[in-house]
Amino acid sequence: MTATITTTGLCPVCEETIRIRNNGTLYRHEQPYDPDGPIVGTITDGGVVWHTQCGGSGRKPAVALPMTFARWLHGHAARRDAHENPVTYLAQRMFRGCSYSPRSGPADVDWSTAGELHEVLHREGFGREGGCDWLCGYVEQAGEDFARSVGG
Repeated sequence: MTATITTTGLCPVCEETIRIRNNGTLYRHEQPYDPDGPIVGTITDGGVVWHTQCGGSGRKPAVALPMTFARWLHGHAARRDAHENPVTYLAQRMFRGCSYSPRSGPADVDWSTAGELHEVLHREGFGREGGCDWLCGYVEQAGEDFARSVGG
């Protein structure tokens, strides 16, 4: 039970990580706040909503980012099957945390492979007295699923 994870790339204008469409162009996205940036209006039922659209929307990315285990796992965090899918549970535990902590992304963690995540969990104390057995199993399963999904 794995999710389809999309390819991401760096926008040549705002340098944010943006999903790449199948045709190789970036999805439309808002530019970080810039008082001199272009202002675009969208007409909705409630009137006109003003926002700044990044000039890199619809263009080719500056560089396509390689798929890492951390990026792949983060892609599973939004799924709703954590109660039955160990990969989703692990993703939500690693990137969502509790409701009071801010959500993190692949750039916010200090690991990028399943092996590195396993080492981090042991350093944080999950490995004492066999307490890591079930969580280590989830990491191992997720690592295997990742390897299959990227053809490794």
